[in-house]
Amino acid sequence: MEVAIITSGYLPVPPTKGGAVENIIYNLIQENERFHACDFTVYSCADQNREIFRFTKINQIQTRKLTKVLDRMIYFLAKNIFRKKHLISYRYFFQRMAFMRQVGKKLRAHSYGRVVLENNVVMFRALEYRDNLEKYKGKIYYHAHNELGKTLGYDSYLSQAKKIIGVSDYITGCFQKLIGMQTTEYVTVHNAIDEKLFEKKISQEEKDTLKKKLGIDPGCPVLLFAGRIAKEKGILELLEALSELEEECYTLLVAGNTFYNINVKDGFEEQLKQITERISGKIIFTGHIPYPKMYQYYQLADLCILPSVWQEPCGMSMIECLASGTPLITTRTGGVPENVTEATVLLDTENLTETLREQLHKYLNDPEELCKLKEKTAKCIYRPETIAQYYHHFMQALDIED
Repeated sequence: MEVAIITSGYLPVPPTKGGAVENIIYNLIQENERFHACDFTVYSCADQNREIFRFTKINQIQTRKLTKVLDRMIYFLAKNIFRKKHLISYRYFFQRMAFMRQVGKKLRAHSYGRVVLENNVVMFRALEYRDNLEKYKGKIYYHAHNELGKTLGYDSYLSQAKKIIGVSDYITGCFQKLIGMQTTEYVTVHNAIDEKLFEKKISQEEKDTLKKKLGIDPGCPVLLFAGRIAKEKGILELLEALSELEEECYTLLVAGNTFYNINVKDGFEEQLKQITERISGKIIFTGHIPYPKMYQYYQLADLCILPSVWQEPCGMSMIECLASGTPLITTRTGGVPENVTEATVLLDTENLTETLREQLHKYLNDPEELCKLKEKTAKCIYRPETIAQYYHHFMQALDIED
């Protein structure tokens, strides 16, 4: 059976520019090389780096120069003239429109046994081309990685999907409430990580080398924030809390970039910049770190803080952190409680800055308390679903025997 996987259209697969969804697709591709339950065709934006697979075809959609120019113009107007808040919506507007049209043509020209839309309800427009929606009736699967605040008029399309696959029970439940049961089926397939990668350990010598490379004071605890630098991830609250701890010794590593290296600058980043200046010398922005190297940063950290202020769908960074054996402070939001251990410090989002300040003051000023948390974390062994298990569960969700 041939399965078409339609990406968002602005980050490539393989995930050379990062992206949680793109990494998940890549993991599925790699496991399909081992188990070969079907043949994948992945529709992705074009990228210079290419890989050859036996059972997966990466169908790269090229973006014309004129399209890129138009997108830069739209973004400039949205940012500087109209002062729009959600700039990411304007960054790749024409590229995504062109991407959807090209994918629609290719879906029309080919016949797939399954069509998987990855986390972008707007991609139903690819099924609006000619009679694709009718052609693939009963074969459309929507892989939901995020909660939908609005359906943007695509309620009828979502209700025609054969199945909606949520990344957590929380997300699956949100779609059930939003769309209703009708004829659509719902199933949860929890996200998985490369467990072998994040179970790796690095020696003290390797830690010292990495600290020297990053310019970290070897005598201070290392705090880690990993993931997208976005308002909903709670980075603002974390920095505000740390700015109030003037006497404490620490280094905060911020491992990530705004929306995965796509160079979107907005008022939120300006706000971060102002707070960062108050704790300059104690914070290091690493930028995007290649996925195969992320485990080193979790191993380096004494404490990982991931204080999401939105309804976090699943929290890949939380899973990676716990799989690495690093103590975690996070928030009780969305699907997070489904993926933590008894050792995890769970906070409510109400008065989050103050609560974070209290927790960080506690662990930064009392080495014994931090040591106890590390010991408790080590005892609460976290066993995430393996990539192989995830692959098999995903194939089951697609109603494919493997």
